[in-house]
Amino acid sequence: MKKFIKTSFIIAGVSIGIGIVGITVGLSLGGNELLKKAFYNHEFELISSDRYDVDEWTEEQEVEIVNQNEVQNVEIDMGTTSLYIEESQDEMIHIEGDENSNVTCYVKDGTLYLDEIYPLKFIVNDRDCLRLYLPKELILNYMDIELGAGVIDCKDLNVKELTVETGVGKVKVEDSHVKDMDISVDAGIFDYTGEVDGAIMVDCKVGTVDITIESSVEARESQQNYEIESAVGTVEIGQRHIRGLSGDTYIDNEADITYSIDCSVGTVKINFVNLVS
Repeated sequence: MKKFIKTSFIIAGVSIGIGIVGITVGLSLGGNELLKKAFYNHEFELISSDRYDVDEWTEEQEVEIVNQNEVQNVEIDMGTTSLYIEESQDEMIHIEGDENSNVTCYVKDGTLYLDEIYPLKFIVNDRDCLRLYLPKELILNYMDIELGAGVIDCKDLNVKELTVETGVGKVKVEDSHVKDMDISVDAGIFDYTGEVDGAIMVDCKVGTVDITIESSVEARESQQNYEIESAVGTVEIGQRHIRGLSGDTYIDNEADITYSIDCSVGTVKINFVNLVS
């Protein structure tokens, strides 16, 4: 009975969260132009004026940082913008986008910030599209991604700590190398393919998390412990499947690293691919 009550509260909480997201989307669909007009007429402000410069992106959006050592971290905060992160063709960081973009960028204390100024844009044809090019040699201490309902597609990342939080958006990371990973998904999608050296933390409400770990080490699946909490969701780790009201599961492989997974109603998959031929 206690397990049933706990599960019911989880489902209720997730349903409330989905309802809030739905209301936000609905209001944005109907009031997008009014919100923008009110913003430009200074009837209210969505952001503090000392942090952003709205005129900063009135010209062609391209930023070049000559010395890549100026950037050790990247923080991304997007609402509905589509962002593509790819390998740079030189030793500089490039940011390219359309004219009059919603997004501002700046570097402060070794961190590159990409922030959407007013993220209440839910009309697909009105979304911004940005491209961030990072040098291949650049190893970031951390990359922090917060996404509402947009799309972020990354390739060839080399990050010590990757943190992702998405509402109903999609974050895809390919051919990358990450040490530690912390993923939080409400009703969105997170898809990762690449190397993971350290710990993984996943908090999935009603969304989907799909992680494929590529490794040259055999028996990679048994080289970490697993701490799993599942309500009515599905968790798949290699050949092990945990579905429905399975409750809390701890798999002790006497390892130094632990994967922590909390899945309410969604789906979490962790697959292992051995690159040894």
